[in-house]
This record gives sequence, structure tokens and C-alpha cells, in this order.
Amino acid sequence: MAPKATQKDADGVASLFRTLGYPHVRGRAVDDHVLIETGPLDAPRCGIRLRKVSGDDWCVEMLFDNRWKKTPNVGPRGNMVAAICDLFGQYERGEL
Repeated sequence: MAPKATQKDADGVASLFRTLGYPHVRGRAVDDHVLIETGPLDAPRCGIRLRKVSGDDWCVEMLFDNRWKKTPNVGPRGNMVAAICDLFGQYERGEL
């Protein structure tokens, strides 16, 4: 059985995003993953999620063509949030 994500996990994800300069990003625990949301609370946008694969390891998954696709990024929650922020930064700087 897959480990469950908790709201504490989601709050930790949101806190890490705020610390790294993305205060508009929220986390919401659903089953074994944390949805990473932006936008209004009544109409959130979500294209990335962290799936809990073990006690400490999380996998980054992205929404493509209405399906969740795994990425090769697996590791501690903080490392995965930092990797996502790095990707956002590269996109914002026009490097992608």
C-alpha cells in the first residue's frame, strides 16, 4: 500500500515554496500525493504534484495531455520543491 500524504506534508511544501520566493503556491494533500496549486481557491490550477513513494522520498509528476506523467526526479520533499523552483526560475529567465 502506498504511503499517504498528509496536510502537514502539503503545508510543508507550501512553506518551502514561500521560502524560495513563490508565496502564491499552495499544497493540498490527496491520497498519496500533494497537488501544487496556484490561482484562486475556488478555481485552482494544478500541473505538478509530488507523489509520496516512501517515508522520505517523493516523485515529481507533471500533467501532460490530461494524464499524470512521472519525471525522473525522486528524492526528499525539500529537494523536489527546490528542483521545481529551479525549473520555474529557468523558465522565467527564458532559459527553457
